[in-house]
Amino acid sequence: MRDLVLVDAQRGAALLSFNQIADAKNRKVCDKNNVRSSSNSCGTTFARVEGQAATGNADVDAAYDYSGDTFSFYFNNFGRDSLDGKGLTLISAVRYCDMTSACPYQNAYWDGVQMTYGAGFATGDDVDGHELSHGFTEFTSGLFYYYQSGAINESLSDVFGEFVDQTNGKGNDSAAVKWQLGEDLPASIGVIRNMKNPPTFNDPDKMTSANYYQGEADSGGVHTNSGVNNKAAYLITDGTVAEPGGKFNGIAVVGVGLPKAARIYFDVETTQLTSGSDYADLYDAINQACNNLVGKVVGGSLVTAANCVQVKNALTAVQMSTPAPGTAAAPEAPICPTATASVLDRFYEDNEVETHVNANFVHHLLSGSNDSWYYDAPSVPGSFNYAASGVATVNGWDQGDQADSALETKTQLAIPAGAFLRFKHAYSFEHGSASTSTYDGGVLEFSKNNGVSWADVSTLPAGSVVNGYNGTISTAYDNPLAGRKAFVGAGSHGYISTRVNLASLAGSNVRFRWRVGTDSGGSDLGWMVDDIRVYTWRCSRPDLPQCAGQSRFRNRHRRSDREARWLDCTDAEQPRHCGLARRPRQPEALQRCRRRDPGHRQQHGDPGRSRPDVLVAWLVPRRSDNSG
Repeated sequence: MRDLVLVDAQRGAALLSFNQIADAKNRKVCDKNNVRSSSNSCGTTFARVEGQAATGNADVDAAYDYSGDTFSFYFNNFGRDSLDGKGLTLISAVRYCDMTSACPYQNAYWDGVQMTYGAGFATGDDVDGHELSHGFTEFTSGLFYYYQSGAINESLSDVFGEFVDQTNGKGNDSAAVKWQLGEDLPASIGVIRNMKNPPTFNDPDKMTSANYYQGEADSGGVHTNSGVNNKAAYLITDGTVAEPGGKFNGIAVVGVGLPKAARIYFDVETTQLTSGSDYADLYDAINQACNNLVGKVVGGSLVTAANCVQVKNALTAVQMSTPAPGTAAAPEAPICPTATASVLDRFYEDNEVETHVNANFVHHLLSGSNDSWYYDAPSVPGSFNYAASGVATVNGWDQGDQADSALETKTQLAIPAGAFLRFKHAYSFEHGSASTSTYDGGVLEFSKNNGVSWADVSTLPAGSVVNGYNGTISTAYDNPLAGRKAFVGAGSHGYISTRVNLASLAGSNVRFRWRVGTDSGGSDLGWMVDDIRVYTWRCSRPDLPQCAGQSRFRNRHRRSDREARWLDCTDAEQPRHCGLARRPRQPEALQRCRRRDPGHRQQHGDPGRSRPDVLVAWLVPRRSDNSG
């Protein structure tokens, strides 16, 4: 970047900062003319390209103008050169109709390459900003389009779309409609969401709202549950001055204004979140991003600690750090059984370096034709790019063929007294609508004789496993693990964690393995396993690291203090030093996301079996989702 920075000579504070890189928009728009097509690609034929005059076609000209406004918003406010920061050409297809849906097409979406709009959808500046911002998310946090990570993905597109809308000087930005998504669309389409008042469209405005969607449709309710952060963004920006009684959920908030709110959310996307972040992570990330800006000038105004207090008030008002309600909750196993404890890792693998993973693990096929396990990272073609921390994980894919595959620790681990195994994982195995229709699944096993024989962790003493198996693999088909207790179905709702007490294995040399069994039917996401650790813990003094765990933020993958300092506590010391006198830490936030496999095939004649869809960021739920 080339920045011109003006500094106050007395205080030393930066007053103004100007990016001096030349604006280099590159826009291309093609018109599909409401003719059905099997492809949304523009190819090489365009109705308007950069620098050309208006065409008189409302859809073409709107897509051209509003993609330029979105480019300018990111460039002028953050110095970002297009969605990828590298000058990506902004391509839009308007008046598109596919081969099966109603024509004119009633949606808009970003597909990883370009924007696609049904007739009229490109004429809303916030809609164009929304779709383009899906591209920004793809090139930054990579939020996975499933459950809470997907809801945050959708919400951030709403947020940036509205920021574009409210700053480009076009359309209707009156107080009554400026937080509506789609207020400038044709009346035949109408408003889609309301960020100021999400319940207007049956979306939740806080985590405990009865509107919070708990099912699997619409990738886990991404277009509905986006309402939580939508309300938060509105409160952070404008505060509660327009709320009944000047409060929301009993809390008064003073808005920090759009420039500061936009900068906070931009930094959240570019420096804080991972693909698997959930609302608890977003709560931490927004607070951290604001605190990082304290003392800096944003939009001509200094960001203050008082601003960050108001930001936190807004997040508290929408209950962003509160777990999802009911069946949407994803359980967490705390690292330490007590709140005040230090941990010492005896084995740790966060999967960020492939050579390190290969040194620690071996994976192989036990039976069948294809090994399910592979390394999943942006550098690996075909990866899901779905991780609990950092950017990489290992995936036991739920393939459509009969197979039994294992990921094993390569060497034996000496298990000391007081040791635990803990790992983060997300799973979605092929399943039907009935609770017994769980066709594929994964199990965790251990070996005390270097792999000669293996036992399931369920054979350990009762209570050893926290967040263990949630069902049984069906015996109706040909899964090699049929009849075994396992992690099955879509039960994780994204990333969770499981902890195993290894007390009964103390003194033994042990190997562990994660085993996936699939039948010859359909496929699904499978089993993502990340941040595997074997560790011991002891109570610690209040001035020592308290249950120091791995950071959830992608720019800090490991603890700086790898080995916590111990304090041996006697019984007499325990009330003062072992957690009874200190406030417990918040449980480590869950990280949820999922991508379904587009190659899924229905088998066995069961109409209730899940049918995953291609990953596409839609403006509204598709009708096939049956989620409104």
